[in-house]
Amino acid sequence: MTWELPEPDTEYALAVQLVAQPARTQLDILEALMGEPKTFSEIAPLLKGRNNNVLTKALRALRNKGLIQTGLRDDLKTKTYRLTSLGKLVILRSHEMIPHQESIEAYRRGVGASA
Repeated sequence: MTWELPEPDTEYALAVQLVAQPARTQLDILEALMGEPKTFSEIAPLLKGRNNNVLTKALRALRNKGLIQTGLRDDLKTKTYRLTSLGKLVILRSHEMIPHQESIEAYRRGVGASA
């Protein structure tokens, strides 16, 4: 696997998009893929009872953004999903952003409670 650097700040823009999603399904999928490739059925429990179509669409969107890629297990029959180098950078950037976003939300709740 080779590391290709994205255009400057690409990973920040993608991380903002993922962190801003209310359900954060795509971000959860990326985090589940840390470490090793996984199959659709290994990722599916993240849906917590939602339709498999949600996972299919999320995987397609992540692949179209260049954050994951597909491959095959050693048996050459089982399809897997794994992070690209950009996907790894986006996870890193999102982990930088989430505490900041939560702090802003807490501040706004505090201001609202004080009013």
